[in-house]
Amino acid sequence: MADLTKEKRAAAMQQSADSSPATVNEPAQVDMYRDAPIHPEGPVCASVHEDEVERWAAQGWLVVPEAEA
Repeated sequence: MADLTKEKRAAAMQQSADSSPATVNEPAQVDMYRDAPIHPEGPVCASVHEDEVERWAAQGWLVVPEAEA
């Protein structure tokens, strides 16, 4: 890469980054919803860390099926 121009080197690095798999360290998120908010004008959908799904489900949140996500 030493003989590449600055622009070509940047393009090659971008292409490499685009073709690499998603980062492994990124936490998995689960989409959840509820039919009615707990508080007036409260949220009815959320993206929850996978470790927190059980706690949210205990509070009335439901997991969005994979096909709808």
